Amino acid sequence: MANELCRLALTSPVTTASNERCFSKLKLIKNHLRTTMTSSQLNDLIILDSEKDILDNIEMTNMIQIWHR
Repeated sequence: MANELCRLALTSPVTTASNERCFSKLKLIKNHLRTTMTSSQLNDLIILDSEKDILDNIEMTNMIQIWHR
């Protein structure tokens, strides 16, 4: 049984073209964001990442309401 599953997994055709296109587009977008981001934006992102445990407990709807005041 295990041998048949391994054979099926190893011989089944795998289409990775769409995945590769997706990752390629993601790479282009991320490179564009990196080159257009200012140092203050990068600093803000570093702070958000370092305080991730606090940020996870904040509801985004409340943040949006506070931001638009």
